[in-house]
Amino acid sequence: MHEQFQPTLKQCEPYVLATPLVEPGLNLHPLGLSIPPHLRLNPQHRRNATFLNMIKRLDELTFGPVGMPMPKWVFYDCAVMPGAVFGLCSPAAAMESWVKQSLGVPDDYEGPVPLSMFIAIPMLDEGSWLVYTICDINEIAPGAAPGGLAELTMVLGIASFQIQTLWGTTQWRAHKLRLPAQLGPLTLMTAYTPAHTLPRTLTYRTIIAPDGLAAVLSEPEIHPFCPPATHVIDADDVSQLKWLQNEIEQQVRWQIVGPPQRRGAYTLLPLRREAPTNHTK
Repeated sequence: MHEQFQPTLKQCEPYVLATPLVEPGLNLHPLGLSIPPHLRLNPQHRRNATFLNMIKRLDELTFGPVGMPMPKWVFYDCAVMPGAVFGLCSPAAAMESWVKQSLGVPDDYEGPVPLSMFIAIPMLDEGSWLVYTICDINEIAPGAAPGGLAELTMVLGIASFQIQTLWGTTQWRAHKLRLPAQLGPLTLMTAYTPAHTLPRTLTYRTIIAPDGLAAVLSEPEIHPFCPPATHVIDADDVSQLKWLQNEIEQQVRWQIVGPPQRRGAYTLLPLRREAPTNHTK
């Protein structure tokens, strides 16, 4: 584990939330960091109800303000039944009262408190998973945990779930886009998605290189496997997003090749266009 994350690992421990059907397929020692047996939690056991409620609270506070809170039945039916949750947690006794209050930790609770979570769902293609959620407590209570918690959680989650191809959806303006963008080039499957509640949503796919995760921990901004950009797109320009979607539907390959760049009121994304191969003679 990269030394710059040692302060986080002194304060936090990894946990995994998975049913007995899913857990055997997970790596419980991601990147050499062991998940303790008492933090391998079954979402179908009543004794884990308080922990599950705190995860729900973390999601609600993170995504509720943007109109995408996760109903409890969706969390169970669509996330932890087919998939799994990886995250970092801390004992309640080691946390300051204002942090516990932000997550609604009961006064008499002495167990682990989730500080981050990475939820993913396996897809039909072997080694392919859809990332469902990435979030950490610093988004709702700044300074509650060490910095870099989201990056570390994402990397360890990918390693634990043994993901080879990561799929995901997010919004162009979402600051969370910087997280998967650190993994390498993101191939765009959609740029404007009317099937989503928020049409300015993109769908991406990225291949996890064998040594790509280590690069995220050591070089958190620009991934060494990213090719140079050919275009820059404004995340707020709907006409550009629709034009980009038309290109994708015409089999033109587009990739996001770096994290979003903030320039005043503008959110700019570096893209690379690869023209379709012409097979005519």
